[in-house]
Amino acid sequence: MVTTFLLSLLVASSPLGIQNESTGAVAPSLLASCGAADPLCATGSPDGEWVYLQEGTLLRRLAHVERGQLLESGTARLDALAHVLVATSDAVWVAAGEGGLLKVHFSASGKANVRSMAIPPEAEAPLLCVDVWADGGSVWSLFSSSGGSAVGKYSADGELLHHHALAGGRLFSVAGRGATAWLGGERGWLGRLTWDAAGTAHLEEGPALGDGDAAPVLDLALGAHFLHAACDGPAVVTLDPLDWDGSNTPRTTTPIGRSDGHAAHLSFRGEHLAVGLNRGPHYAMSGAPYGLCGTMGPGFTIGDTDPATLRLAPAELLAIARETTRGLRIIETTAVGPHGWRSLYLGVEQTVECHLSRGLELRPLPGTTSGKTAPTTRRTRGFPAIGGTTSLLNPSLALFGTDSQGALIRGQLSLADGSQLVTAKGSEELLPIGLRVGAQWIDTAPATTTEHQVPAASDGAATGEWFVAGYGPAPRLFKLRHDQRDTGPTTTWQSWSILLPTDGEGKRGHTYYHSTRAEDLVLITRYGTRDGLLAYALGDLTDAAAGVEPGGSIKPVPLWSAATQAQGERHPAGALDVSVLDWPDQRRVAVVAAGHDSPTATGQRGGPRMVVVELTRAAPRLLAEFTGPCPGTLVAVDCAWVDDRPLACLADLAGRLWLFDLTDPAQPRQLEAWTCPPHPWGGFNAESLFDVVIDGPRGLALVAAGRRGVLAVSLAGARPKTEWVVDTPGMAEGLHLQRVGSRSRLWVGDQKGGLRVYALGP
Repeated sequence: MVTTFLLSLLVASSPLGIQNESTGAVAPSLLASCGAADPLCATGSPDGEWVYLQEGTLLRRLAHVERGQLLESGTARLDALAHVLVATSDAVWVAAGEGGLLKVHFSASGKANVRSMAIPPEAEAPLLCVDVWADGGSVWSLFSSSGGSAVGKYSADGELLHHHALAGGRLFSVAGRGATAWLGGERGWLGRLTWDAAGTAHLEEGPALGDGDAAPVLDLALGAHFLHAACDGPAVVTLDPLDWDGSNTPRTTTPIGRSDGHAAHLSFRGEHLAVGLNRGPHYAMSGAPYGLCGTMGPGFTIGDTDPATLRLAPAELLAIARETTRGLRIIETTAVGPHGWRSLYLGVEQTVECHLSRGLELRPLPGTTSGKTAPTTRRTRGFPAIGGTTSLLNPSLALFGTDSQGALIRGQLSLADGSQLVTAKGSEELLPIGLRVGAQWIDTAPATTTEHQVPAASDGAATGEWFVAGYGPAPRLFKLRHDQRDTGPTTTWQSWSILLPTDGEGKRGHTYYHSTRAEDLVLITRYGTRDGLLAYALGDLTDAAAGVEPGGSIKPVPLWSAATQAQGERHPAGALDVSVLDWPDQRRVAVVAAGHDSPTATGQRGGPRMVVVELTRAAPRLLAEFTGPCPGTLVAVDCAWVDDRPLACLADLAGRLWLFDLTDPAQPRQLEAWTCPPHPWGGFNAESLFDVVIDGPRGLALVAAGRRGVLAVSLAGARPKTEWVVDTPGMAEGLHLQRVGSRSRLWVGDQKGGLRVYALGP
């Protein structure tokens, strides 16, 4: 999956608002969204009748019937991502990050009513709702970011009763009872917050928990006698709330068998405590409330962390313990596989578990015999979009790549009636097409067609079109045929794998991202080889496909390959994206986002790398190279003429947007770069950029900035500045700017938030 690749490069969710940074900017408006994406978290109702599952931005209510069956009985469209769900007798409370605290009530017929709760005054942006806890008719919510936290206590009907602000680092967990709340945070921090009869809050710090200074208190659970803490280690830490003595409070540690896992999830009912243990530590996983990308699988190739330095447990574990007046006793431990814990709830007769790669799983508790306790799973059907484009012949048809280890992905989406994203006819059983879509053409494509424009008209006989999708070592060539049938328009899909040639070292590389079309050339980028740019004749690709049955492999011979990495690099990165720019004098130049150069001798990641080449059918001519002075990785590029200036914009995973004036493409003139603001949860590092597209008529560069959403950067003045922000619910990772007549649409691959379409202003 591309997420693993991206996280191995990184140097360092959402009410979903649209914010104007400049009075002259016209912010986009949401036209349509498909929020079904990865499974995020789950819980059960206290009586065991209902199971609630968050899939992308959709909250599902599922009826738990006999023989382990689950029947869908209502859906709430939250347009936000849930990080924790807690069900009471009449509602589901949702800790929804930037979406705040939500209360969802389902009627008997399944109709959902969603209410946003009043937030503590201290919890205004940039604090995010990261946890929620219910007990005895009261609800506690925790809002936090890298700059501080706030706690709110609510009545069962949603009235904010008490609140308090806390300075310091991030907090992860809250548990409350009566007039007292316990809080867990970074570096093993534990605190007790009490409100007296006058409503005055009193905070006392408790003992440092966990194994080492870096261990966070990831989850808390109040039992009948004790407070239990999951501190990212192979044990549960237990304290007696009645024996509280600040930092001197006694505590005991209960090991989970011989496990070297990492306790992250707790749930208590009756006299039992359920514990979920991850294979790896919290800092190295996407199990954090705002884990980057959020589709990390069992491989754990993460960020700047060398997997070789991680001591991974053999499997994820589920432990069931019994609480007595003496403490905890482990009664059963079950290996649940490397599936990626997302949440854990201890139900009446079963655990309600959410795993990344398995979705929802109900597991019978020891000794239960009810028909409802048969093992049950539910795979999420979703569309966690990454990046792509739209059909040249059917501008409502999305052609988007996806990335998920959790969702069952089938089909592509179509914009119906300009306001709904539905599964496109003919694609219902289509498997994922790849990660991103680049080069496109139709058999009779007008010469003026570009990747940002839909043809105003096409030959009436042109019912077929082609595109190339990035798909690992073998990108895929697709042919679509659009037909009008009695039941309406439908599309037939055919595909072939393109076997790339090896370079001088026998490497084929990977097409993680993009290809593009330059008249009768198709340019394909590849990563993991010094020869990062390949050029094919458009006709050679289609001719090769004509001689092979769909589903097979073709091996067209490229016209040429171009080196995108420096000579002598020991571990060349390779090319990730390419954009083409034409000059009035018929010159054509390709600008390549070539990742980064080799690490330094001390192991520091190399600088971001750009290559400029002049295109011909015979052989490319290297015009210029650029390597940035600071660590970074260029993953996306777009070129366009803006106010009669040829500009190149390149997106960097280190959070910078690099800008170049290509008036002389042999000597690109570096302009002032723009740096993305950090995410409130992330702290100080700029948020990573994943994609960029230039809106030339408006003089804007639109950037996909992960958790920060989509930002528009003005290119008009001497210094780039932010014009507006669209705070998407998921991880904005891919953009497509589409013009249909006088209208413009912005398609956003929002990964955990699905696919979104916005209308841009005039």
